[in-house]
Order: sequence, then structure tokens, then C-alpha cells
Amino acid sequence: MNHKVIVTILIGCVLLPLSGCQLLSVILSPGSSDARVEPDFDLMAANKESQDILRVAVVVDQASYIRSELNLRYNLTNAVNALLTAKLKLDDQQLIDYKEIAMIRNSEPDFSRFSPVEAGKRLGCDYVIFASIVHYDLHPLPEKEYYAATAKTIFSFHGVNENKRLMPLEKQSKTAEIEIELEKGLQQSVSRICRSTAYCIVRDLYPVPRNEYDIMDEKRKMAWD
Repeated sequence: MNHKVIVTILIGCVLLPLSGCQLLSVILSPGSSDARVEPDFDLMAANKESQDILRVAVVVDQASYIRSELNLRYNLTNAVNALLTAKLKLDDQQLIDYKEIAMIRNSEPDFSRFSPVEAGKRLGCDYVIFASIVHYDLHPLPEKEYYAATAKTIFSFHGVNENKRLMPLEKQSKTAEIEIELEKGLQQSVSRICRSTAYCIVRDLYPVPRNEYDIMDEKRKMAWD
């Protein structure tokens, strides 16, 4: 008997006892290439459906005790903006440049006390991605020019016109924890931390294929954590 025929018969024997709903669940199981992680708020869809040009600001805060050789706010803001352009297809004109945010931050003594929605109103945008870097540690390794690093950032997404938090819905914020064991160069190490953190933020603003949701640099939680 032909090999392909035998394989077809065997598959049929396995699936035959399943009802229609059960068979559908097998086909559409999480392992399916079509499975996606749906966001609390789909910014990509909102942008496509809007009649107006939506503007988005990325406001990055940083704990006062954190010290870094490079500007973390600048690097993370640019990394998030780059992904908003690449993944959600937002134009540059829709994204508020870091320099503009820094200028307003410096001119407004109370800017750091603004709520995300208040900051969004001051910046003249429709949505605000608020991110706060609460942990950052980068140190050189014995191997010349190589570094290891960890970073933790809490983030949320807010609608200025809606005057409320749109992501996450069930709690105040989400957390991105990044752990890099080996990277060459100071700038490359900081850039990698910020790119990975940015991905953890942006992936919750559009439907992401399930097999692309998790990334290598993301710290894995153990059973005892």
C-alpha cells in the first residue's frame, strides 16, 4: 500500500472519534500558526479606522536612584517609536519626538507629577505610552568589552480623549523584565535592553502571533518566584 495512503488512514483513525467542536479545537490549538495574542487595546486597528491623524507620545520616567552611563529615557523612547513604526505602521508625524518631550519636561517643573493623561494633554496627543524604569543594572564582564545587564520597567497605555487607562484593563500596569547575560559593547548592551523592553511594551498594542510573543531576553519566572 502507498505510504501516503497509510499515513492518511492513520490520521483519520486518530481524528474520527472527535466531534466537530473537538476537531476544530485541535486544528485551532495554541500550536497553530494562526493563533494570536489579542491586545486589551488594538492601537493598530484604531489607527486604521480613525478619520484623523492619531498622535502618540512615549513618556519614559526613571527612578531617581538609577544611574546609567547613557540616556535610558532617550534610548527607550526611540526604541518604542521605532517599533510603533515597524509593527503598527504609524508615521513619524504621528509620534512625538523625544526632544520635544524633553523640552516640555524641562520647562514644566511639575511634569513628573502629571498623570499620563495630563502629560498627554500637555503634549497635544491622543494616546500616551507611559513607562517607568524601576530597575537597571549593567556591569562589565571579565571578558573584555562584554557586559551583562538586567532591567525592569512598568508600563501602561492611556487614552487622552477617553481620560482613562486602556491597557492593561485588569491592573494598574504591566511589567517588562529583561535579562542579558552577554553582549559586546556599552552602547550595544543598552540598545539591546531598550529594544527588548520596547518589544514587551508594543506587543500588547496589536495582535501578535503566539509564537512571536515571547522573546529570548525576557526574564522567565520560576515556579518559586
